[in-house]
Amino acid sequence: MPLQFTSQSEARTLIGQESFVTEWRNLNDRCGWSTFYQGVEFVQTWFQHYSDIYQPIVILDRLPNGTLSHLLLLAHDVESGLVTVPGAHQAEYQCWLSSGDGDDTFLADAFAALSERLPLTQLRFKFLPAILMENIRDVLDRMSIPWTLREEECPIVDLAEEPWTSLRKKSNKSKLSRLRKAGPLELKILTCPHDNELDGLDAAVRAVAPMYDLRQGATSNTSPFLEDDNKLPFHLSLLAKADDFKAITLNSGDDTIAALIGPLKDGIFSVGVFAHTPFLARHSPGKFILLLAEQALSEEGATEVDLTPGGDWKWRFANGKKTVGELTFFLNQTAYRKTLYKEKAEQAAKSLLAVVGMTPGSARNAVNLLKSLSVSRVVNKLKSISAGRQTREFRVYAFPAEKAAALSPPDCSFNTDSMDDFLQFQPTESWHTRQAFLGSVIGRFESGVKGYSFAKDGVLLHSGWLVPRQKESFFDEVGQRYVYPDNCSVLFDFYTHPSARGQGLYQASLTRMLIDSAHIQGTQQIYISVLADNAPSRHVIEKVGFEYIESVYGRPASSA
Repeated sequence: MPLQFTSQSEARTLIGQESFVTEWRNLNDRCGWSTFYQGVEFVQTWFQHYSDIYQPIVILDRLPNGTLSHLLLLAHDVESGLVTVPGAHQAEYQCWLSSGDGDDTFLADAFAALSERLPLTQLRFKFLPAILMENIRDVLDRMSIPWTLREEECPIVDLAEEPWTSLRKKSNKSKLSRLRKAGPLELKILTCPHDNELDGLDAAVRAVAPMYDLRQGATSNTSPFLEDDNKLPFHLSLLAKADDFKAITLNSGDDTIAALIGPLKDGIFSVGVFAHTPFLARHSPGKFILLLAEQALSEEGATEVDLTPGGDWKWRFANGKKTVGELTFFLNQTAYRKTLYKEKAEQAAKSLLAVVGMTPGSARNAVNLLKSLSVSRVVNKLKSISAGRQTREFRVYAFPAEKAAALSPPDCSFNTDSMDDFLQFQPTESWHTRQAFLGSVIGRFESGVKGYSFAKDGVLLHSGWLVPRQKESFFDEVGQRYVYPDNCSVLFDFYTHPSARGQGLYQASLTRMLIDSAHIQGTQQIYISVLADNAPSRHVIEKVGFEYIESVYGRPASSA
């Protein structure tokens, strides 16, 4: 029978049609390599939430008796022209469905039909499931269309090895004991339609989103939930509709402190979202949710936890691996030749960098720096280097806790330890990067430093930090170590967005933090430090009532 190609409204109607959905489910069951991401619930729910961006494309083939034998589901971004699979980057595994032989003929015909209707140069599947990788080259070698296949190792946890027995180790038992002191621990596997836990599920996912975004922002410079308004409602809908899509949460009392979100299909749980609170990092909530979840999943009959490709940290928890692949089909020869040339050039560049002792990351940074250079930036940099060679004064101030306790609270309300607020940081200076900023936020949260913030209309307008117990600091500005008296709190690293300067936020936050510091048991003094030539900050610090203690002199640590 001839290939059937449908798109846009016709395709949207088809994927919701009861008779076709039944055929689709049957083919999904017969296909030896199908994953949750080609299933009815995932695809329908994703198109429901991303209908304003993507239009569906359905390409299918039938046997002479009319039975559905091949199915390729695609998503077309009409505005950009991009064609991908349903779910795009949210589909951890990407492929087509097939009931048997003839994949090469179907794919060739499907791509021919696709290229006739859309000006595409290539189509990528990232990543092919491991079971498809076992025989994919036989299929590809019979095709006339150019392709490239890049193999990648994927970390897994084989549950037959019972990795959770490490919970009995002395070090883990000690950490778990300390974690329980923060509140009673409970692991939950939420499947809303059956457990009637819609409210709890909603609250858990909303708590997880900023944890996930903060760590993703620090490691990969992206905040998926914050940047994609559809992502949170999509996940909530999927959890409510799909029996085999689960949220596994680790709760401390009423608070969700870690979570795993992903599908459980054919005994394999695939991790889509993995997040844990930074505030209890010293007790390893991320490690413990993995171990406890592995034990619970094994008891439910699961055999493997697929940590999914990407992320070096995943290998710390893996006890095995499997091979997946990134497959690209080229719908014209020019694009294919360009890709081959690029791959060869990248390989040659990596070899050259290895010879000179550079990593690809450091090379990219060097290139980006050169691109960003201008005459004015070079001049300013030279001025800063010159200034860095000069001795600078760093002034140290203190405020008695007893006096701070009597201050009147400021009119402005500040949040403490708000991941949502800090995620709204927007770089405003050439030396600002969001990734570095969020990296510092995570590090401080994990070490117990308290963050104060004020955000409005999606922008972080002001922030500052409070160390409840500080024995010493290293002042980078002058390259000097400073030792505080006993029982001191320290305020540092204040930031005000340019649009909010001159509105009293710095003075208000100092006042709020002084009052809070005074109520930390045992605190006698609150310290703050500033460069002597920072007149605006000095003015506010002295206006609030800080007393000058002494000055520290030196050169910036980078030039000392």
